[in-house]
Parts: sequence; C-alpha cells; structure tokens
Amino acid sequence: MNPEDRKQTINRYNERFEKFGKSVESLGWSGGEKSQNQRFKTICEIGIQDGHSILDVGCGFGTFFQFLKNKFANPIYTGVDINQKFIDIAQADSKDAVFLKKDILADKIDFKYDWVVASGIFNTILEHENNIIYVNEMIKKMYSLSTMGIVIDFMHEFVDYRSEGSFYVKLNDIFSIVRPMTTAINLRMDYLNYECMFHIYKKLK
Repeated sequence: MNPEDRKQTINRYNERFEKFGKSVESLGWSGGEKSQNQRFKTICEIGIQDGHSILDVGCGFGTFFQFLKNKFANPIYTGVDINQKFIDIAQADSKDAVFLKKDILADKIDFKYDWVVASGIFNTILEHENNIIYVNEMIKKMYSLSTMGIVIDFMHEFVDYRSEGSFYVKLNDIFSIVRPMTTAINLRMDYLNYECMFHIYKKLK
C-alpha cells in the first residue's frame, strides 16, 4: 500500500475507534454482529477445519479468532494488521493467538498457512494508488502465503446505492486476476446484500 494511503487508513480506523470503541462499526461494517457472524461463517465455508492454520490479513480486533474458537477446539490463528492500536487490543483479548503489526506487501512473513483470509480491507477508494492494482498485489501475495487457498471479500458493483469514498469491485476484474493462477474459484453472493466473497483454492476440492 502506498505510504500515504496506509497513513490515511490507520487514521480513519483510529477515528472510528474513538467514536465507536471496540465494535464492528469501528471496522467500517454496518449490520452489527449478526452480519459479521454471517460473514465469518461464509469465510469458513471455503473448507476451514479444526487444526488448520489461518492467516487473517487486516485482523482488526481479532474478532474472527473469537468466532473460530467458538466453532473449533483448536484453531491455529495468526492475525496481522497495519494498526498497532488494534493489534495491542487483539493480543490483550486473545493470549492464545498470534497478532503482529505487519503489511504483508512490505514486511516479511515467516510462515505459510493453510488458509489466508482478508475481510473488509478493500472497501475504501485509495487516493494515491489504483485500487485494482493494490487488490492484484494483495491477492498474489496472499495466494503465495497459502497452501490450500484464500478468501477475499468486497462490496460489489451490482448495488442500487453507492456511498462516497467506497470501493465497489467489478467481478470480472477479480476473475482476470485470479484465473491465470487457478480455475478453482467459488464466487459467493448469497450471504449478505451488496457483498461478494471469493473462495480461491490452490487445487480443485
């Protein structure tokens, strides 16, 4: 991510945190915990099982780990985020997970993981970098860090209202990025209005 966009992103989340505290709203999501849990459920439907290792890119407060703990006996979880404040909160809440302040494009990631997921990190128009170029770089990096596959989500183009400053992805742009890497792709548009999720596998199930 461009350094200026990174700075703006951190400031935007810090401002939300000052207003909303440790909540879904601070992460930029509407719909509350019910929608968030539906989102997490759909992420897991890529095939996440107990004992699988997961890298959560843009982990925020580590809420996905809490969901995994309620679902599995032994989730193996690492969360990374560019916001040190959120990392500190997540680590304080979850001593049995690993949380690191890292930008996966700029910082070294020491391990590979069964699944690499990123939820909610592509929803804002970048001012200093083309969104699709950034998404392309992130997908390729996430794919390289996974052994089984990746999950990414977006607000999609087929909406009847657009919020100023929000990024709405064209589905064909994502397929153009992913198809040269794998044909094992599952597009989910059945879980929440105006959102889409790509389950991208290293090989066919």
